[in-house]
Amino acid sequence: MVFKKVLKIPLSTKFYFLIILTSTDCQDITNFLKRGFEHRPIVSRTWESFEACRRKGSDSKPPEALLMIIGNKLILTCQICLPPSATSLGVWKRLLPDTATFVPVSFDGQRTRLLSDLSLELSDVREEDSGIYFCSQGTQVMAKYAVDVVRDEPHRYKIDPFAPTKPVDTQVLNEYRKGIPCRSSLLPNVIKDLAVVHELKSEFMIGFCKVPCPLGVGIVTVTDKDGAVLDTVDNSQGVYSMHQPLPKLPALVKRATVYEEIGKNVILSCPGNKENSFPIWRNDSYVINPSKVHILSNGRVKIDIGNNLHIRKLRYSDTAVYSCWENSALRGTIRLQVLKKSVESYRVHILNIGTLFTFLTILMIALTVYKNRGIAKD
Repeated sequence: MVFKKVLKIPLSTKFYFLIILTSTDCQDITNFLKRGFEHRPIVSRTWESFEACRRKGSDSKPPEALLMIIGNKLILTCQICLPPSATSLGVWKRLLPDTATFVPVSFDGQRTRLLSDLSLELSDVREEDSGIYFCSQGTQVMAKYAVDVVRDEPHRYKIDPFAPTKPVDTQVLNEYRKGIPCRSSLLPNVIKDLAVVHELKSEFMIGFCKVPCPLGVGIVTVTDKDGAVLDTVDNSQGVYSMHQPLPKLPALVKRATVYEEIGKNVILSCPGNKENSFPIWRNDSYVINPSKVHILSNGRVKIDIGNNLHIRKLRYSDTAVYSCWENSALRGTIRLQVLKKSVESYRVHILNIGTLFTFLTILMIALTVYKNRGIAKD
């Protein structure tokens, strides 16, 4: 058995979401894919799951307002029963906040997927994923979610999930009966700007759960058709027998390169983290401790609850290869290159100085002309 740390984050007094921090050498190999294969954008449905859904029945649910931190995974459920032969492309729609238009949600198999139960999965959520999502069957809306994605969220730790949160949130919109996050765009500014609301922090729920170690990995005895032992090898150490089938190739490591000017701020997200796990960050070979790095760097470097690496006021010494690891396996690398300030930045400063100098010159000429006119009249 292995242990995982669970962070349960209430985004208002009536809403929570879970984050699981793995602290073990075991890993779940059931979701690993062969090299060259990707997640399916739309997971296939079966008649068995359709019959089970029919027995359970379709039902609409009350609207929910959700607040997410960038880099996390979000799953929006919808209780709709569709046979495998029916199309599911128009089940989920999104209301764009800028144009106030409805568009179907597109599925790329990377960040957005439609699961077998018609739930919408958003991996590595970003700020542009904010909006109102609708799940509909014909003209009937079965589920409605108001999603806000933020870069950071004030929080505090809470051990007892039944302990009250004070002050108690006011129920603003009766439509969202599960509560509204304090940083939600649905909340009116007159309430959002109140000190009691503005200073209210989210709570990270801490707990433990047991997850069984994966089976089928370890010491393997290879025999022939008569049962005679040919080899005994330890597959968990990467040792295989010549009499065994070829092992599956590991997935390719995701790599990215980020260029940023000196003095700017940057946020790095693990490019290979698709299972919403919490890998360990390294700067070359140095392990970045999330509980100490903000102290050692005087707050300049930190790792947030979404496991994103924040670096403020970049220096040339920050140029390095940052990698994220999970259970001693490399998940992704980011090469950060800190550059000098671009010529455009200096041109803007020179233009501003020239504009100011021109304005002062015109002002001095105007004052001189006005003064000379006064002397001439005298």
